[in-house]
Amino acid sequence: MKRIKNIIITSFLLTTFVLSLFYLEGCVEASSNPPTSADKPSVKVYYPATGDTVYIGRNYVDYTADDALGGPGLDHLEIFINTVSTEHVFLPDDTLYFDIAPEAAGSMIQFYIIAYSKSGAYKQSDIQKNIFVSNAPNTPTNLTLSTFGNNSVLLLWKDNATNENNYELWRSVGNNTSYGSAPYRTLAKDQTSYSDFGLNEFVTYYYKVRAVNNSGTSHFSNEVNTNGPTGRDAPTNLRGEALGASVVHLTWNDNSTRENGYLVERKNLSAGTDYAQVTVLPPNTIEYLDEGLEKNTTYQYRVAAILPSSFAYSNETTVTTGSRDITPPSNLVATFDMSERKVYLHWSDNSTLEYGSEVERKIYGSEEPFAKIGDTDPDVTTYWDSSYSAGRTYAYRVRYKTGDGSYTTYSNVDTAYVPILPPKPPKALTISTINPGTAFLLSWTDDSWDEDGFEVWKKNGEGGDYFLLKTLPANTETYTVVGLSRDSSYFFKVRSFRNNLYSEFSNEVVTPLVAPTNFNGVADNTPRVILNWSDNSGNEDYFQIQRRFAGGGTFENVGVAPPNTTQFVDNDVFRGSAYNYRMRAVNSVSASEWTDVITVTVPSKK
Repeated sequence: MKRIKNIIITSFLLTTFVLSLFYLEGCVEASSNPPTSADKPSVKVYYPATGDTVYIGRNYVDYTADDALGGPGLDHLEIFINTVSTEHVFLPDDTLYFDIAPEAAGSMIQFYIIAYSKSGAYKQSDIQKNIFVSNAPNTPTNLTLSTFGNNSVLLLWKDNATNENNYELWRSVGNNTSYGSAPYRTLAKDQTSYSDFGLNEFVTYYYKVRAVNNSGTSHFSNEVNTNGPTGRDAPTNLRGEALGASVVHLTWNDNSTRENGYLVERKNLSAGTDYAQVTVLPPNTIEYLDEGLEKNTTYQYRVAAILPSSFAYSNETTVTTGSRDITPPSNLVATFDMSERKVYLHWSDNSTLEYGSEVERKIYGSEEPFAKIGDTDPDVTTYWDSSYSAGRTYAYRVRYKTGDGSYTTYSNVDTAYVPILPPKPPKALTISTINPGTAFLLSWTDDSWDEDGFEVWKKNGEGGDYFLLKTLPANTETYTVVGLSRDSSYFFKVRSFRNNLYSEFSNEVVTPLVAPTNFNGVADNTPRVILNWSDNSGNEDYFQIQRRFAGGGTFENVGVAPPNTTQFVDNDVFRGSAYNYRMRAVNSVSASEWTDVITVTVPSKK
């Protein structure tokens, strides 16, 4: 997309005028002698043009520049004053300075710009000649208006001149075409503010300011208006951006509660036309797409609130359309995914020229503007939105980013309702022993991102009732339970909550029995193996004993022992054989860990 910039070119020294105050016909190559290319960039200067006037001090240049279609983009610009290179500016940092020394007053200059692409191709603009250097002061900028009291305004501006004798403040009452032939106030040099009192709240006042010296006057600053001293009805923060070569997107702040609508006006700076009506929009409108424009063209816009007896105008904004249109994304669909608890967006990719996509969102039906919520990489056609407030319907739209930092037009708008849901339940609850029978660690996975906290619930014994044991803060994933009895079983489960909404419970876990200790065995000549242990739990239903031949194989059940016993006799053994044994305590809801494996060898002879 083409760029329009207010350039201010630096390093314009007096020696530039001394060395070359003549016009050199033809194309002058840059001193670096760059390579040529059939696919050249484009560059055009709009101001100052041949026959224009510039001033001592700082000056601006309106221009457009862009790489050739399909090229890698612009790299830098080079400025030539009187055929002498004065500045190299690398993009996107394209702020330049055009500072003319006082000694150059009364002379004629000429200049041009060369645009270089990243591929090394270059293009020179037309040479602008016979530009008169006036000793009149430079133009004040950034005129702003603010209110104080009931009938007063404060005007502020930026002083860009170094040689002014004074400033002139001009005021128009009722409309912006009746300034008259004399200034409203003559102010001192270097003055940058003025307070105007005694205004009528039902009248719109317009202001502009300029600098004056013996050589003439500067251009006028931008214009501001009151729409009554409160300024409350005039739209503010008018902004425009080019969406390709034929569309400009305008946005502004709606400050009025009594407008009958909005008037959009446009003028073509490239063609030198005056403001003309584009459209009239309904009340409360805050954006507009101006379509069907010419490519590579600079437009200026303003928007007015249509009041019962007047118009309240916004600031002005200038936009330059690009050199080509890129087809925007389409078929945007927005749905709320219940499992992910996010809004899922997907759309059709209609271009290979995009540098990624930009996703925008607003509350559906509200007067707020769309706002950017995220970006995607090139060729990505999906986006997940989790930054919502539940219970609302959101509207979404998507557009492409282009190589020069601009955008395409938008996709269709689609909506998605975000229901009010509890947070997702915790997953994979486990229990592990800290101190056998009395202290355990509960652990789980936090599967939600919007919980206020977690609740740990406990049940004493298989026939008991669950009760709330502990409330924990958000993002917690562990809890230590202490003070339990070895002779009881305890059950636990966990859930998440947000406000008064609760998730489902996690899986249930139970405290394991305390494993037997001091497990040992001895064989006699019967032959038999006598196993002994220490009983550490008081709530087992039985002890499970397993056996295998020593050296490997699978353990198999060899028998059970009643609860509260500490001995088991294995009579089904063979002389001369060695056996591995292990055991554990078991009840109807859990089991202890297995004991360590022991080995018992049966004697081979009586």
